Amino acid sequence: MINPEHRKFWNRDFILLLLAQFLLSVSVYSYLTLGAKYSFVSGSMRGVWGLLAYVVGLPLLGAYTSYGVERKRRNHSCIVSMLILAVAMWFTYREMTDVSKVGSHIMLVVLMFVAGLFSGLSQLILQGTLLIDVITSSDRSKAHKFSLAMTVLSACIAPVFSLMVYERIKLSAYLVFIAVLAVAVFCVLLVRFPFRSPADKVWYFSFDRFFYPKKWVVALLSVLASSIFGYIVSNGILVIFSKSISIVQISVIIFALAVMVVLMMLFQSLFSKHIEHCQRSTVHNSQWLCLEWGLVLGVFLRLLSALY
Repeated sequence: MINPEHRKFWNRDFILLLLAQFLLSVSVYSYLTLGAKYSFVSGSMRGVWGLLAYVVGLPLLGAYTSYGVERKRRNHSCIVSMLILAVAMWFTYREMTDVSKVGSHIMLVVLMFVAGLFSGLSQLILQGTLLIDVITSSDRSKAHKFSLAMTVLSACIAPVFSLMVYERIKLSAYLVFIAVLAVAVFCVLLVRFPFRSPADKVWYFSFDRFFYPKKWVVALLSVLASSIFGYIVSNGILVIFSKSISIVQISVIIFALAVMVVLMMLFQSLFSKHIEHCQRSTVHNSQWLCLEWGLVLGVFLRLLSALY
């Protein structure tokens, strides 16, 4: 592996990891969209409570990120998390297609909670550590911008992709999402990371590489803004579910996407203001977590209002 300090920004490893992040995000957002679709079509609250469980699980392993990176091989921690996420998706597919469990909520909620746990952990390691390990330190801020752009792009593409696949193969679409996730794992496997000696003292749980508490006001505003965006976009998705979409509704969705891109840039500048050089990854992970949390929370609230 070439020393990152002597690498170009657009090198092979960075492109592979950026692609892995995009595919991982598409897989997860498609998985969540299909859960929402199932709830809307069946009138069941299973998928809705599953979304809430995902939101709850998303940040819970974040405090373990630093230990998983420092004490374990960083790429191995990411790959194992993604594989556990794939297993959770597989069992979700089995649960959804098992007619005898149509009225059961508990198992699906547990599976989506596990998916939230390991989706959060894998993305925090991938974006906050692996991506910046393969570039120069001076390019890290630029890498974080592209990383967040991939998250927003996948959030826009995944719902449409999910519904297109569902229309063709119904609940077997879960298998396609698992295949997309498998490609993301393969991309990470193609990148070689040198062994690094762990720090002398690493806590099992810490805010390092997870959340930057000094920016809690910005974090709260980011969650609020992205939840509104998630609410608006999910409203458009519900219209698509009912197949009664109009030009005005399409325009509102496109406008919401444009506003979200602007807000992403604004909050990134607010998150990055007055921070130390070594805190950039932690701040980036904080911003991603707020974006993800708000998006799914907005979708959950819209589905809840639609079904009640």
